[in-house]
Amino acid sequence: KPGFETLVLFANLAALGDALWSILGTENPVGLPYNASAALTTAFALLGTRMGRTALRDSFRTMRGAKVPTVVQVEPAQTDLGPVISKHLGGYRGFIARMVQQDPVNELYRRISLLLIALCVFLALLASIISGNGAWVHTLAGLAIASASCTALLAYHRTFSLIARRLAGRGAAIAGWSGAEEIRAGEGLVLRDSDLFPEKTVSITGMKVLSGTRVEQIISYTGSMIIASGSGLSQAFGELMRQYAAPTRRTDDFLYDADGGFSASIAQDRVYIGTGAYMSLKGIQIPANIDVNGAIYTAVNGKLCALFIVEYSPSDVVRSALISLDRSRLRPIYAIRDFDITPAMIKSKFRLSGNEVAFPPAEDRFRLSVDGDQDGSEPPAAIMTREGINHYLEVIRCGRRLVKAVRRSTAMTIIGSVLAIGIITLASARGAFSNISAWNLIVFQLGWTAATLLISDNADGNR
Repeated sequence: KPGFETLVLFANLAALGDALWSILGTENPVGLPYNASAALTTAFALLGTRMGRTALRDSFRTMRGAKVPTVVQVEPAQTDLGPVISKHLGGYRGFIARMVQQDPVNELYRRISLLLIALCVFLALLASIISGNGAWVHTLAGLAIASASCTALLAYHRTFSLIARRLAGRGAAIAGWSGAEEIRAGEGLVLRDSDLFPEKTVSITGMKVLSGTRVEQIISYTGSMIIASGSGLSQAFGELMRQYAAPTRRTDDFLYDADGGFSASIAQDRVYIGTGAYMSLKGIQIPANIDVNGAIYTAVNGKLCALFIVEYSPSDVVRSALISLDRSRLRPIYAIRDFDITPAMIKSKFRLSGNEVAFPPAEDRFRLSVDGDQDGSEPPAAIMTREGINHYLEVIRCGRRLVKAVRRSTAMTIIGSVLAIGIITLASARGAFSNISAWNLIVFQLGWTAATLLISDNADGNR
């Protein structure tokens, strides 16, 4: 199929014809042929192709880094939340196919390459007729080189290569242009319990089991329900269960209450776990001497049995990420399952002074925080082999930057080609070949390439 490589081939053939025309000699010499400019175009095209291969290599090496990666996907707008970006454990299915899909620059030149060739031939003949000097081969070579811009293959491949290398150092990879464009479309970013309070930042600092209750049984009941809920408390209670040799029990009729707790049936008992306010709503009295703010209470069959004091240690890395997210155009979607984590607690723990922290409805939080690919039908937009909100945000930031930088570079490439074609046509029609000499064309190519790369490098991934 025709593409940008077709334009590069055409530019080299036209430059070869220009050189032969110059060697054979003419009555109207127009200066040195454009072979050096054609060679420069070819060199940049090869460099862009190499960078594209390097980006694929780095991304595929990252893909091999984990057997079960964390995949980043964009959930279409099904509620008033709009399209949201989320992550969960998944697989690589569809990732390679997305990586090798056509990028927008190659797709553009696939459509216009033959039209550009025809336009160059037409303009060269037109300029030659107007000027009457018969230097249409020289003009055609200049127009062909102008249409095969040096920045065309760099527009996507260079940015993708830089981003792929950066993400590879963080154990992540984006599924090419398709994945980056999908990330760019996301309006919200789903944050779960483990994003706010990762491993070893949540601990149980104390507990009290009321008289008449077996310690192992109440720990088993509480831990089993915490694990079944999938909240960020699962690891802390899992360790507590191991310390007391408390088994994990089956939970039935699990109900999550948006008022700050949940209940389930274990064996023949109905177990309630939640905050003090939740216990009061269920009609379970809490003695004044054990009414502790922020504690987790466990009740069995309507009778209070134990309380657990949980300590949340905020991480500076998480705080920096939340502040960065607050300054971006992405809206944080707190898909929190831990009833002890509230909007007020998040603002207090992480000292957030920006917009008000808001939680979506409970059913949306549970749906968005499901760990695992529900149907596997949607290929991932990106993959991660390391956990952490900082790595998560970096993937999103790089995906959005890739789209913005490529769009800027492509626009600059088209503008540069149009400008060069116009200048060469007008100068040739007037016979002013000294203004479009081989040296001047090289200076224009290098200058426009530098300007294009500078503008694309300044693309901000937070917007």
